[in-house]
Amino acid sequence: MWATADYGATWRRIDAGFPEDDFVWVVREDAEQPGLLYAGAEWSGVWVSLDDGENWHSLRLNLPVTPVRDLKLKDGDVVAATHGRAHWILDDISPLRQLAAAGVALRSDGGEPGADAGVRLFTPRPTIRFREMVTRATFGGLFMPNPPSGVVVRYYLPQAPEAEVRLSIHEAGDDGEGEEIRTFSSRGAAAEPGPDPIDPADLVEPGLPAEAGANAFEWDMRYPEPIDWVPKTLYRHRDPYGPLAPPGRYEARLTVDGETFVVPFEIVPDPRVATPQAEFDEQFGFLMAIREKIGENHRAVARIHSLRQRIVQAIEGAAGTEGAADIARAGAELDARLWEIEDHLRQFRPSRDHRAKQELINWPVRLDDKFAKLLEHAEASDASPTSRDRMLFDDLSERQEEQIEALGFIEEGEAARFFNETESRSP
Repeated sequence: MWATADYGATWRRIDAGFPEDDFVWVVREDAEQPGLLYAGAEWSGVWVSLDDGENWHSLRLNLPVTPVRDLKLKDGDVVAATHGRAHWILDDISPLRQLAAAGVALRSDGGEPGADAGVRLFTPRPTIRFREMVTRATFGGLFMPNPPSGVVVRYYLPQAPEAEVRLSIHEAGDDGEGEEIRTFSSRGAAAEPGPDPIDPADLVEPGLPAEAGANAFEWDMRYPEPIDWVPKTLYRHRDPYGPLAPPGRYEARLTVDGETFVVPFEIVPDPRVATPQAEFDEQFGFLMAIREKIGENHRAVARIHSLRQRIVQAIEGAAGTEGAADIARAGAELDARLWEIEDHLRQFRPSRDHRAKQELINWPVRLDDKFAKLLEHAEASDASPTSRDRMLFDDLSERQEEQIEALGFIEEGEAARFFNETESRSP
């Protein structure tokens, strides 16, 4: 390979580091970053140079041994034409562009930068807000992974940190005051379900890789799911999930050994639609309101379960004492009132093999599932909620409020009297 900077008057050789028994078919320069070069060879695959050909680094990765006779840069990806083994696409070359712009040199022997290179957090490229539930493509019995559909955050760690590594996603804000959306950790596990509702917004979620070298993490562009804990609740299709983030500006914050690195990124609309930003924001506000209603449902059910547990304890504590039968009868009546309210809030009658999902006549869906389905429906298109969506939301909210108010009356009335009476009779 040769290069000229004076229209061919002089030339310099730029193939240092290539195998001596190989030869190059094609060289392309990056259109956005001058001096960033890509080359395709006969045997050794695809190569990259960050310094205008002075040093080369292999990009072969999982590419089989095959001639690479042409290269094309398209939408931030590198496409290699192998003329025999189909097309091979390296998704997202933004880290290479950022390394070249920063003057970082990769070692000519194909290794990573040295340990003294330090932690580096790369700016994610603009991510399209797709919603397709596509996980793989098939051809001839083979399964090929599609590119990630979420925001891919890439970072380099010179060595595996001993301490916890955290990555938090924030809304963009002035002076770093953007609201935190979700936080992920290299250690620990999600909180175990317990007697109290769990707010995912307060959780530090596991799953963040923290290996020495290059790491990548995909954020699915979703806010936390509703407050959780309600066991054995039946949903027709899927459990409630968090709303999809609207197009806009965000921040990724990586914390390693007490030092925090911050980069901005952007979520952009599907280019096939012309939805204005105001409608995206309106849709997001509506989805968040539905999520809050589902959370209110879960809190109410948790209150019911707490009362029911106290009733059982009171009846067991009164066993063998005078008036135990009266306490047991009063407790059963109170428990029946609580079951009646819970039956309006959620469907809790699973049968063998989840047959209840198919027996909606016997066990119809309740408010919890109706809200979850409304969230799924309202998010199905890039548009603001319809008038029918809002009418249904208002109707469900009114019916939910009636049940929660009834629960409050029981807590302050029948339940308070029952527990006061049982406590006064306790030895």
